[in-house]
Amino acid sequence: MASVEVLIVRNEVGALDEVINKASDFKKAKTRTLKAKYRAAMKDPTRFPLTHMADNDHAPLLVRDDDEITFFHSAAFRVSFARDPEIEEDLGSDDTPMLYNGDPVPAQTSTDTGIAGPRRFQAGPFTRNSNAEDQQFYKFTVVTSEFLVLDPDIVVE
Repeated sequence: MASVEVLIVRNEVGALDEVINKASDFKKAKTRTLKAKYRAAMKDPTRFPLTHMADNDHAPLLVRDDDEITFFHSAAFRVSFARDPEIEEDLGSDDTPMLYNGDPVPAQTSTDTGIAGPRRFQAGPFTRNSNAEDQQFYKFTVVTSEFLVLDPDIVVE
């Protein structure tokens, strides 16, 4: 399995950002075709310019068959997974794109690795939920023990 690591960090203004170890690969997947598919699936396509999908510099988290995805942060956090609220629901798909130990997981609280530094707390590893493919567009939300929130895009391939 390929390892995808999502490091949650504070940026220069104190807000949260995600640093994905495969971000350069994931940015390449953000093609005009994918953006058009996202816009076509939106409840209100006029909101497209306000989304992360419209931002060429923002890599979505791709969830592929052969990936294990693990989240890290220096402080305790909870990560949750849900359908992208901008997208029409595909009710035949699961509410979450992630599996943990083979079961759909809507959320998980991080565990303390005991290692000081930016990877002190960990959630996962998660794998792809094969019943999430038709929905395709999801969000993950991180809420830290400091009450900071981050909610980037997930694209199921």
